[in-house]
Amino acid sequence: MSFIEEMRAAFTRGETDVVEQMSRAELSRARESKDPAGEIDALYGLAAVAMRAHDAATTRQLGEEALAVALRSGDRSLEEAPRHMLAGAARMAGDVAAARALYEESIALNESLGNKARAVREQHNLGWMELQANNADRARELFAAVRLYVLQNEYREFVPYALLSAAAIAVSDGSYRQATRLLAVVSTALGENDQILDPDDAIEDASLRERLVAELGRETFDSEYGSGSGLLPLEALSALPVGR
Repeated sequence: MSFIEEMRAAFTRGETDVVEQMSRAELSRARESKDPAGEIDALYGLAAVAMRAHDAATTRQLGEEALAVALRSGDRSLEEAPRHMLAGAARMAGDVAAARALYEESIALNESLGNKARAVREQHNLGWMELQANNADRARELFAAVRLYVLQNEYREFVPYALLSAAAIAVSDGSYRQATRLLAVVSTALGENDQILDPDDAIEDASLRERLVAELGRETFDSEYGSGSGLLPLEALSALPVGR
């Protein structure tokens, strides 16, 4: 496996200390060998660690540093990770307007490079920003497009995220019991993939859980969550109606 593959796998498993050690070692190697791609990958790993610590300022700083490296290289494909970092930093800082603009730029870049899966991930992130901006219909549209891509391409790694956004839309619609069942399926999907949510999505998950307990009461929440625990992730995702 390459550094970036090993780093992402460790991050997905929640091994943050391992990611930081790997990234610092790779950063030294890349700078010594004047390898801009390796340097950006290492900065991306350090930014991921900062995001998990909810450190938006450091994430932004690392993103700006990585983007400068990419721009100096003249290789547009190297801009993808830095622009994703910067959008994530703005999202974590609560700057919805900036995050929306940055995610839109990232989507356009990935589409121009033919990175469909990465463009879809950024569409999903943009959907969260639209939801926070009270543009529920636009968020619904983006999330539905992502869900369709996940199902058509068997993108199993992203199944938990597609289920999480479906739960958010259910909450927006006042369907609290359905949302609670979907959150249970998110946990099942994460377990199947041996992964944990990315930091920004973990915040969304925690917020939804808190909201649903407040709306339903702990007893009803636990009951519905238990019902959802028996559902299969792909089946639950496939069963969601079009446009939701």
